[in-house]
Amino acid sequence: MILPGGLATKLGALVGALAFAATAVGVYHGYRTSRDLLVARAEEDMTAAVRVLARSVRLALLMAERDTRMLASAPSAIRALTERAPAASNAASAVMHEWFEALLATRPNYTQVRLISTTVGGPEVVRVDRTATGSVRVSSDALQEKGHYPYVYEAQQRPVGQVYLSAISLNREEGAHGAEDRPTLRVAAPVAGDDGVAAGVLVVNIDMGGLFELLRADLPPTMRVYMANRDGDYLIHPDPRRTFGFDVGRRYLVQSDFPVAAKVIGSPQDTAVGYGNEAGSSGDALVAAFARLPIGDAGEGRFMVLGLARTHAHIVDATRDIARSAWQQVALATLLAAIVGWLTARRISRPLRTMTDAAHAFAHDQPMQALPIHRDDEVGDLGRALHAMQQQVQTRMTELRDSRESAERLATHDAITGLPNRRLFMELLEGAMAKSRRGHKIFALLLIEIDPAMPPSAANPVEVHSQSDPAEPSQPQDRMPGQNDSGFLKGQRTDLLPSIAGRLRGSVREVDVAARTGPHQFALLCDGFDEPDYAEVIARKVHLSIARPVTLDRVTVTPTADIGVALYPRDGSTAEALLDAAESALMKARDGNGAG
Repeated sequence: MILPGGLATKLGALVGALAFAATAVGVYHGYRTSRDLLVARAEEDMTAAVRVLARSVRLALLMAERDTRMLASAPSAIRALTERAPAASNAASAVMHEWFEALLATRPNYTQVRLISTTVGGPEVVRVDRTATGSVRVSSDALQEKGHYPYVYEAQQRPVGQVYLSAISLNREEGAHGAEDRPTLRVAAPVAGDDGVAAGVLVVNIDMGGLFELLRADLPPTMRVYMANRDGDYLIHPDPRRTFGFDVGRRYLVQSDFPVAAKVIGSPQDTAVGYGNEAGSSGDALVAAFARLPIGDAGEGRFMVLGLARTHAHIVDATRDIARSAWQQVALATLLAAIVGWLTARRISRPLRTMTDAAHAFAHDQPMQALPIHRDDEVGDLGRALHAMQQQVQTRMTELRDSRESAERLATHDAITGLPNRRLFMELLEGAMAKSRRGHKIFALLLIEIDPAMPPSAANPVEVHSQSDPAEPSQPQDRMPGQNDSGFLKGQRTDLLPSIAGRLRGSVREVDVAARTGPHQFALLCDGFDEPDYAEVIARKVHLSIARPVTLDRVTVTPTADIGVALYPRDGSTAEALLDAAESALMKARDGNGAG
């Protein structure tokens, strides 16, 4: 398919298409590279974030351990467990109540603090629970026995100063606290007297879900948080239904959703990052990072797994903006390339168009246009060749035009004098008559006959006759004596004619017409006057102009002439009638001159 339009349009479209292809390839490559770099950077950020999360959880646990040791080592704690006197025991318990309340007020993720005796059954001695409105002291009749729980007997066996961290489980203990069915970690430490024998256990319950919610506040809202035990069972998951599945006989394992998590669970690798998808979800793939967080004594080998994940779409959202901006740049680059290509093609095609227009103009006989003859390329060569052809043709056309004009002038003008000939004069006479009729003016027709046999240095009288006075010739002027006709050649009369023509043109107005109507006859058309006598004045002025001596071939000649005058419309209303009248007046003037 041929693209419509001129060379500039086609070349502009071609350059635009090439620019689009080249830019699109570069943009796609840049987009892919940017996307890969962005995903790699996101993986690094996710790894760093999960390490920060693990460190934050570790710090929170260390703080809980420190708080538990501090309270367990308080003198009031051992007194509340060992004093037999009710008053002393009640005073120590009141102090512990105040400390427990203060601790809950400053630790929002603590849900319960208890002092439990190691006596039979492990009864609670002091207990403060967190409620929705604050904290509450549990009365003695609501205290429970907890000696059968692992965190009690495990902590009781610890040396003084050490703490025990329980496994994370759903809190199903009854009480006034608001952490029921919440993932809870118990931090417990033995309370001993001076003899080093544990008299009780101090226990702090930590809501791990609440802890993670506090930590999550510093994470992007699109980030998903996971926590699993050492076996991979979900303890914290965006979908609560998938947590603690082992309690209901159905396990939900993190390594099933994210195979990369197995590297952290099955080996001592600290962190791992990779792709996965939550089971039963049809959403986008997730980029997840996992970290191992040891808990308890190092020799126990206990740990939990923390994980952060984001959808791949959220990560590459920025690349979509980059892609959108890149495609806009592609469109802009294509447009600019098309414009540049169009301008370049126009610059190239403009001289071609100029030469085409010049050829068309020249073919229609219009003035030649400028051609690109100063260029040093092929366009310049073509322009110079066309210019040379134009010059040659123009020269031929000028010669033909001059020849035609010369031929036309010869057809209407006298070759010797340059005056209108009889043919043109008749047309001018008809025009003068029409003009006179419209303007109600009169004009004079003068026929002037030069004497063909006038002698050199002779001044012959002129006879002027008007058709209105045929019987009265005008007075002749004096003829200069002393010369005969023998020295004058008829060829000299031909040389005299241009001088006579010039004298006639100089004797009348520019609007008057002088013509040569015969071998030795001239005619004048003088119009635009009102008095008939003015024609006689013009005739005498013409005679005086003609009668001035003229030197031809070193011979001085005085021309002689006879003049016949006819007036329109007095002497004739048609050209033939007016000419006849002027001829008749001329004959009378000639006869009168010859009679004289």
